[in-house]
Amino acid sequence: MRRGIWLSCCALLLGGCAALPRAQPPAPARSDGLRDLAGLSVRAGILQGAWPHRAWWRSVRLVALDRLMTVALRDDPGLAAASARLVAAHTEIRVAQAGERLHVQAQALMTQAYFSRQGLHTTANGTHVLYTEVDPLVASYHVALWGRTQARIRALVGAAEVARADRAQARLLLASRITSDYFALAGDTLRARDLAWTERLQTQLLQLARQRLRLGLSSAGTVYRIQRARASNGEALASAVSDVRLERHILAALAGHGPRFGRRIIPVLPRQTQMVLPRDLPLALVTHRPDIAAASAALTVAAARVGAARAAFYPDINIALFAGWNSVHLADLFSPGNLAHAVGPVITLPIFEGGLLRARLRADNALYRAARAHYRRTILDAVAQIANRLARWRAASRTLRLQRASSAAAARLLVLALARYHAGLTGRIATIRARILCARADARLATAKTRNAQAWALLTSALGGGYHEDHPS
Repeated sequence: MRRGIWLSCCALLLGGCAALPRAQPPAPARSDGLRDLAGLSVRAGILQGAWPHRAWWRSVRLVALDRLMTVALRDDPGLAAASARLVAAHTEIRVAQAGERLHVQAQALMTQAYFSRQGLHTTANGTHVLYTEVDPLVASYHVALWGRTQARIRALVGAAEVARADRAQARLLLASRITSDYFALAGDTLRARDLAWTERLQTQLLQLARQRLRLGLSSAGTVYRIQRARASNGEALASAVSDVRLERHILAALAGHGPRFGRRIIPVLPRQTQMVLPRDLPLALVTHRPDIAAASAALTVAAARVGAARAAFYPDINIALFAGWNSVHLADLFSPGNLAHAVGPVITLPIFEGGLLRARLRADNALYRAARAHYRRTILDAVAQIANRLARWRAASRTLRLQRASSAAAARLLVLALARYHAGLTGRIATIRARILCARADARLATAKTRNAQAWALLTSALGGGYHEDHPS
C-alpha cells in the first residue's frame, strides 16, 4: 500500500514537470574560454623576471607618490562605492543560503470577530467570537532538488567575484591615473624650471645684442631673432605653468580632496623606471588582469543562470510544520483538546506557464553566449593593449637614452665654452648661448623622462598591477 502511494507521488511529480523545449539551445559547457585563444602570446624579448606586485608604484621608491596614493586609495569615493557593492554582493549570498535552511519561528494570533446573523457560520451567526491561536513551533524547509538552489548560489558567488574584480579594476585604474598624472606634474615642473632659466638667459642675451647694436657691432636682425626666440620660449613657459596648476587640481580630485590639497604635492621624477618582464608573456599570465577576471566571473554567472532556468521546469517542494493551540474561548485555550499540529509537503508543479519558462531559458542561453563572446573579446583587447603599451614603453626608453646622450653632449659643450671664455678666446655671448642650449636639452630630457615614466606606469597597469596576488586562481 505504501509503495503504491510513493509510486503515485513520484508519477505525480514527474508528470507535473513542464516539458523542456524540444529545440532548446545547447547547455553551456564548463570552459575557461581559452581553447580558441591558447596560441596567443606577447613577445617581450626581455630577460625573465618577476611580475608586478600589488603596490607596483612603490618600485620607483618615491615617498611623495606613495603618500599621495595612500590618501587616494583611502578617500576616493569611487573605491568606497565599489567596496560597498562588494559587501552587498556577499550579503546576497548569505541571504540566499539562509533561505534554503530550516526556518523555525513562533507566532500568536488573536482576532475579535462578529458573524452575520444570516451568514454561513450557523452556530456562530449573530455572535461575537474571540479567536486565539498560539503556535510555539512553526517550521519550514525548502527541499533543494534539480540543482536550482545550487545554481542560484553559484550565480550569486559569481556576481560577488565580478564585484570584487570590478573593485580591483577601479583601484588599478585609479592608481594608474594618479601615477601617470604625478609623473606629468613632475616633468612639467622640471620643464617649467628649465624654461624659466632659458628665459632669463635669453633676456641677458637680448641685452648684450642691443648693446652691440648700439655700438655697431651687430645687426638689427640678430636682435629680432633673439626676441622671437624669447617670445616663443615665454609661450612654452606659460603653457608649462598652466599645465602644472591643472595637474595639481586633477591629482587633488583623484585623491578625493579639493584643489588646495594639490599645493601640498611634491613632484619628483623617478631615477629609474625599468621593468623586467618574462621573455614570453603567455595568455595564462595575461588573464591575471582584473577586467578579465570580471569577465570570467560574469561567464560563470551566466552559466549558473542557465542551470537555474533549466531546473525551473521541475517541481518545487517545501516541507511545512506547525504545532500549537487554537480556540474560540480564551479560557480553555491550552486545554489538551485544543492542541493542533500539521506536517506535510507543499509542492508547486509548473504544469503550464504560458511559455514563460521557455522564454527565460532562451534568454539566459543568449546571455551566456554573449558573456562568452565578451570574455574572448576582453582577452583579445588585453593582449593588444599590452603589446601596444610595451611598444610605446620601448620607444620611450630609446628616446630617453638618446636624450640623455644629447643632454650630456650639451653639458660638455657648456664646459668647453666656459673654458674658452675664461681663456679670453670668446666673449660672454657664446657662453650664454651654450647655457641656453644646455637648458633646452635639459627641458627635452625632462619631457623624455616623463614619457618614459608614464609609459612604464601604463604598461604595468596593462599587466594587471599585481591583481594575481589577491586572485591566485
